[in-house]
Amino acid sequence: MHFSEEEVQQLIKAWAVLSFSFALAFTRSLPGLGVFSSFLFSGVTVGVSFVVHELAHKFLAQRFNCWAEFRSFDLGLLLTIFTAWTSGFIFALPGAVVISGITTNEENGKIAAIGPISNIVLSLLFYLAAVLWGPRLFLSYGGAINARLALFNLLPFGFMDGLKVYNWDLRVWVGLFGLALILNLGL
Repeated sequence: MHFSEEEVQQLIKAWAVLSFSFALAFTRSLPGLGVFSSFLFSGVTVGVSFVVHELAHKFLAQRFNCWAEFRSFDLGLLLTIFTAWTSGFIFALPGAVVISGITTNEENGKIAAIGPISNIVLSLLFYLAAVLWGPRLFLSYGGAINARLALFNLLPFGFMDGLKVYNWDLRVWVGLFGLALILNLGL
């Protein structure tokens, strides 16, 4: 997998903004967790979730012989900070993997599905770790954040992954959306 210097810079920028935004939300919802601790906490849980999601898209697109690179969306990053700062609610639009190449509807659907699938897998792993090692706040939040990222990205409208999956194979979309919904309702 090849990364340009521009892509690495944009991934780091988006990761930092998401970490800061979630840190703002965490300091509101988790009393006693300082700003620095919140930033580290969100940097790991949210950061890993975001990077794995985006790199999953990139990797599969490249497997289908497409050019693919992450690009941040500066207005979306500002909106992410603004909503976290003013309401504690996070409306995250950090950017997306830009893909160029000829793909079939099936390949496009699979490229879109792999991001939310990665979040579903991470959610299950975080929840499993919480069961095995005790309900650690870090592990529980990791599971919940990934479940929410999967569900949000599977919404079937606009430029979301969910619409591409829905247009490719309704059964796959229903299965993934249902699993993400169950994870959000709490195993």
